[in-house]
Amino acid sequence: MKSSPPRIAILAAKDLRRNTRVLRQALSLRSAGWEVTIAALEVPHNPVDAGIEAVRIDMAHPLQRAQQRLAVHTPDRPDARQLVRNNDTPEVPGRPLVSHLLRSVRHVAMPFGHTIISLQFARGCVSMLAGLDFDVVQAHDATALRAASRLAHRSGARLVYDAVEFVDSRSVFIDTPLARLARRYESSRECRLVRRAAKVFAIGPAMRDWMTERYRIDPPIVVRNCRIFEQAHRDNALRSAADIGTNERVILYPNSITPGRGVEEFLEALKQLDDTVHAVFLGADTRSAYTRKILLLAKRLGLASRVHLLPPCKPEQVVAMAAGADIGVIPFKNTSMNNYYALPNRLFELIMARVPVAASAFPEMKKVIDEHGIGITFDPESVDAMARALRELLAPDELAATRSRLAKAARELCWENESRAYLAALSEV
Repeated sequence: MKSSPPRIAILAAKDLRRNTRVLRQALSLRSAGWEVTIAALEVPHNPVDAGIEAVRIDMAHPLQRAQQRLAVHTPDRPDARQLVRNNDTPEVPGRPLVSHLLRSVRHVAMPFGHTIISLQFARGCVSMLAGLDFDVVQAHDATALRAASRLAHRSGARLVYDAVEFVDSRSVFIDTPLARLARRYESSRECRLVRRAAKVFAIGPAMRDWMTERYRIDPPIVVRNCRIFEQAHRDNALRSAADIGTNERVILYPNSITPGRGVEEFLEALKQLDDTVHAVFLGADTRSAYTRKILLLAKRLGLASRVHLLPPCKPEQVVAMAAGADIGVIPFKNTSMNNYYALPNRLFELIMARVPVAASAFPEMKKVIDEHGIGITFDPESVDAMARALRELLAPDELAATRSRLAKAARELCWENESRAYLAALSEV
């Protein structure tokens, strides 16, 4: 009698439309004969085409709904609903007392935000996946641990945890007595759930070592964010989109424009480079106040014509777009453990695009870059050091030598190789 294939649910309390790690895992499992269900706040594009079930988890947002209802019923303000969407704590037109009350409630609830989201997501998963049984339930992140534990208990399944951040060093953490109390409560729960997991994964060696000590568990299995292998691209889509000529040089900043990512320092370093060098930001949110601040800085530095902001592209197009750059830069600042020990998706996307990398001289990124000879690292606190590194990497001889090494690195640092440990661990479960 033929046995049925193993079933796994991968839960992620986040938007997965531009997160490729879960989809890569799901595709590998599907190829290995697993039946895969992904449940998230927003699911990846077209996973059904690969035989993967995708379930979108709806969550209640009572404060936002209250703001919307009050705004919509305010006369002579047809744009009130849009105001709600674009502002976390909008003013309800004509109702200052209600606005103040909503802000107060939000302020009190904010330290418990992680717990509230975790509880809501768990409730949504159990409800939306009712009637389905699984052999393995994987939490993609700490926020999904509560949901994964409940679903695993209901199905009699094994719990697996894929750690993608240092949970005690989140950039959104609010350092107040109430927030610290809420964090201690959530942290103790995370510890209990992580210790119950049959397998634990980490995105890098530093995270593995930290989790081993933090949770007092066996060392997690390292599965980095390597990309699925692609042949080398010869694509000018990036230059065309930014309207940059072939005789000019392009430095790609592949991360979103957010504080702590070294954007200001990068622009100041760009000022020191030749006028033929342009900066392209791929995936910039032009609506954010911080992005507007960066554009004002570029104008003040006289770089307005050399700084280009492009909207996000589909995840499967990122490597081809990145291939149009001469070099890429990842100038993270040491604002948290998640920055300092980062091994970001963007690093491996640049490698797969065969684009030399200039990055902050932080342990994990420096080890990969130096070991494979695919770029230069620098002190992110020094604008002069960053400018020297960018100038050196753009030199024709250095550029050619680095690109030749990238061809080998792309073959080695690909998901087909990286996923072996992941699949082997789940087959043991």
